[in-house]
This record gives sequence, C-alpha cells and structure tokens, in this order.
Amino acid sequence: SRFLRGSIYEYISEQDGVHLPTLGEDHEVLDNLIVEDAMINSPFCLNSDLQVKMALRKVDQLPYSGYPILNKGRLLGMVSKKDIQTHFAKGNGHVSLEDMCRKTVIKVYPDQSLLMAFHKLKKYHVSRLPIVSRVNDKEIVGIITAEDIVNQFGYHIKEKEENQIKSP
Repeated sequence: SRFLRGSIYEYISEQDGVHLPTLGEDHEVLDNLIVEDAMINSPFCLNSDLQVKMALRKVDQLPYSGYPILNKGRLLGMVSKKDIQTHFAKGNGHVSLEDMCRKTVIKVYPDQSLLMAFHKLKKYHVSRLPIVSRVNDKEIVGIITAEDIVNQFGYHIKEKEENQIKSP
C-alpha cells in the first residue's frame, strides 16, 4: 500500500485537473480574498426538532452532503447526510436531529480570508463550514466548502491572467 503526502482532497483534485492552493503565491492570493466572496448565501438548514426519518426524506434528493441544524433560527450544530442515513439504518428514525448532530461547530466569519477557511477545512477534516455573523455567532449567514474556495480562487487567477494579457 502507498501513503499519500498531503490531503486526499489535494490528490483527488489534482487527478481531476483542479489546482488546489499551495504554499507561496497561492496563499497570498487566498489571504487577500474573503469568505463572503465565495460563500453560498442562505444555505439549506434543518430544524433541530426534526426526526431522523423526516430529515432523511428532506435531504435524500438534495445534492448537499451536510447541513446546519437550527434551533429557533439559531445555529445548534451540523449533520452530514451520511450520519442521517446511518441513524435511520440502525433503527433510530425517531431520534431528533438535536440529539444526534455534532454540536461542536467549526465556523468562520464573512470577513475572514479564504486562506483561514481553507486551513480550517483541512485542519478539522470537515467538508463544509457554516459562516456566522460577527455580531451573533449563532446566526448563520452562509456556508462554504473547499469547492467554493477553489472556484473563487480559480476565478481570481483567471481574472488576474486576463488582466496581465490586456496590459502591455
């Protein structure tokens, strides 16, 4: 068996022809871009009192792999589609999302850099980060994934290259 250097995300992305940010200039670019520029506004959220079986019906056809859990409009935790499916398969369809979600939430703020968000995704091995208000860290304003960061990073690089071509 062969061990990979770096993240599995980096390896898979490189296979797909996607350049993930690396040290040096890439970090400088990501440090100058902010989360708000790449985040998904108004993410699909689930209510904390929803039972697993009902949550599974809601998320089964959705393209997302994870969801913020809200209690009275306030961020309570995060849950993955896989966790919902696993709980249901084990006969725990009656359990509320509040009782089974991860309540330790790694989050970012809209004004933080994409480098910070990318670092947190990698450090904590999570696929998405809720974005919360600086005024109230229980108020979710968006969500961001590594794909969102790479898309914004790629857009910025493309824009930079186009500007260099136009400039004599």
